[in-house]
Formats: sequence, structure tokens, C-alpha cells
Amino acid sequence: MRNFKINNLCLCGCGEITRPCTIDNKRLGYVKGAPNKYIKGHNRTWEGKKRPPISVEQKRKMREAHLGRKYNMTERGKSVLRENMRKAHSAEAREKIRKFLTGRKLPPEHVKNAMRRRPITSLELAFQKIVQDNKLPYKFVGNGAFIVDGLNPDFINVNGEKIAIEVFSRFYKEIDGGTVEEYKSERIKRLSPFGWRLFFFDETQVYPEYVLSILGGNSN
Repeated sequence: MRNFKINNLCLCGCGEITRPCTIDNKRLGYVKGAPNKYIKGHNRTWEGKKRPPISVEQKRKMREAHLGRKYNMTERGKSVLRENMRKAHSAEAREKIRKFLTGRKLPPEHVKNAMRRRPITSLELAFQKIVQDNKLPYKFVGNGAFIVDGLNPDFINVNGEKIAIEVFSRFYKEIDGGTVEEYKSERIKRLSPFGWRLFFFDETQVYPEYVLSILGGNSN
């Protein structure tokens, strides 16, 4: 029998009583039977202050920690994630959808309506800040504002040059057995016939020095 110190008030300061944990999880600090630290949806108050921003030095250390890192999951982890992503559809429904979409190019209106519901990602925001700080001639269009052959690039050149930029996380391109090279070649194959040049930046490359080394010559 475990003995716990009774302290079941939510630590956010709301004064409400938390429920006891129903599972053990060392990584998250959950102990079955012990009171939760917070009520779901409640957060630390920081004594009425905003959470302190990440410093430039912290960002540098975080970026360097990711440089050269390969985001490979175990086969078990990949299978679990695939099942979680697909559990909303049965095998028959997925096969029907696959056949329906094979070889099909969605009209621009359909793509725009779908992409308008997608908020800009933190990686795209980081890239956009580099563009704005260095006055590079590119703008974000990844919300469906610009469609080429049914594809919606993340950024395009605003000086009349046909240059498109894709900002992506390697993890999501490799999650279902795909590769980054396949993703890039498919995009290039579909956009190059229309005269477009593409540049790709993954999560380890979205920092000012690298971006300027690739795009700096296009800023004039």
C-alpha cells in the first residue's frame, strides 16, 4: 500500500481539488493513486507574469543539438503512430480513398479551401522571421494563397522570379516509409515543367546564416 502526502489542490492557484492519478508514468511524473498536480487545462501561473521568452543563446544550443540528427523511430513506434493516424478509417475505406485519389489533381479552389484551415507552423514562422529581418523577397503563401498544379508551396518570390520554397520537418516525410528525397523529387517533377525552381529547408537548416547562404543572392 502506497502512502502519499495529501495535497490535492491544483498548483495553478485556482483552489480547486485535483483528481488522483489512474496510471503510473515515470516520464510524466504520474504515480497511480497520488493526486494530480494540475487540473486538466490549468497551467502554472508564473505569478501573474508571462512565460519568459527563449533567449538567443538557448535557441542556438537547441539548433546545434539538432544539427546532423536523424529522426528515425523504431519500427514499433512507426507502426503505432501509423495506426493512430489511420484509426478513423477502416482498411476498406482507406483503399477506397486511395483508389479515388490515385492520379487525381484537386482543383485550386479545393486546395485553397483546405489550406485556409491550416495555421502557419512554428517552423514556417521561424523562416518567415528570417525573411522579414533580412528583407528577402519572399512571402508566405502556405495557407492556400498560391497554387501551382494542385500544389501549395510555403513561400514564393515576390520579385517576379519563379522561385518556390518548402519548409518541412524530416520526421513527417519519413514517418510512413517515405524519404525526404522522394518528397523533393516529386515536388520538383511537378513544378519544374511550369518554370519553377525550388529550395528546401528542413528543421536543422532554418537559421539565418544558412538561409542567407542559399537565398542571399536572390535578395537584390
